[in-house]
Amino acid sequence: MAQIKSFSDLAFLFDEIPDHVPGKWFLLAEREITNKRNKQFANKSGERPVVLGRVAGPNAIVFPRSSSIPGGFKHQSHAHAEMKCVVNRDGWVVLDCPYTISADVLTNETFSCFEPANSSLIAELVKVRAA
Repeated sequence: MAQIKSFSDLAFLFDEIPDHVPGKWFLLAEREITNKRNKQFANKSGERPVVLGRVAGPNAIVFPRSSSIPGGFKHQSHAHAEMKCVVNRDGWVVLDCPYTISADVLTNETFSCFEPANSSLIAELVKVRAA
């Protein structure tokens, strides 16, 4: 039986909170984060945090985050107590270059945390979604 350590873990067990809301963070394999020309965001192996923009059918639009390469929307590290949160360093979210991925990779195993509701990133994601 799974151990529930946070609200985020609990949210996955119920349909009270939509599965695919903007501002959810996931930790995905670099090979999953490709643009429409099938080019990876970074020529690295390993995993990278991405924030969900929206889901459309079998695809999801995500925006990658970097803590080492300046550029994009300045984003502070998270200060909440989510056990799985990987947004632990200040960085940048690349909002001008959406990446389409298979929504199938957005699972409880790849889920990291929710962006805090009062974050300016949420407002930016709403703007990008409306565009």
